[in-house]
Amino acid sequence: MKNITKIAIVVIVAVLVLVVIAAATSSPSDQEKGHEAYYNFELDTKTSFTSPEGYVETPPSGQKYVIAKVSLKNASAKNGVSDNPLYFVLDINGIQHSYDWDTYSYPGYHSPVSYTPGTQGYNYFVYVVPTSTSLSNAKIAFDGFPWEDVVYDPSKF
Repeated sequence: MKNITKIAIVVIVAVLVLVVIAAATSSPSDQEKGHEAYYNFELDTKTSFTSPEGYVETPPSGQKYVIAKVSLKNASAKNGVSDNPLYFVLDINGIQHSYDWDTYSYPGYHSPVSYTPGTQGYNYFVYVVPTSTSLSNAKIAFDGFPWEDVVYDPSKF
C-alpha cells in the first residue's frame, strides 16, 4: 500500500506542475486581451408611449417609465451574448429594478438576439420607478450568467 500512496502523490504533483506550466504559457490575461463583450446604455423617461400596434401604454399611478437603450458588442464570446431583458437591470443607488412587461410593447424592442463574435446591436428595455425617482445615479447593470464576461465600457462604441 505504501508504494501505491507514493505513486499517487507523484502523479498528483506531476499534474499540478503541468497545470502551472499550462497556465503560465496560456493566452494573455483578460487585462491584456480585453473582455469578451461590452455594453453601453442611454436612459430616458416617459409618462406613456404608443406601441407599434397603436395602444397607449401608461405606468401605474405615481410611476414613470425609464427607457433604456442598451448597446451590446461581442468581441470574442464564442457562445454568443444575448440582449435579453432578463440580463439587464436598472440600478438606482443600489436598488435594482427588473424590466417591466411593457418592454415587449415598446417601439424598437425586438426579440432577444444572441450576438456572435465581432457583431453588435442594441435593444430597448422598459423599467417602472416612482415618479419622484432621480436618475442622476442610475445605471444599467449586467445581471446575466456569472461566467459571461460582459462589462460596461462606453468607449467601445
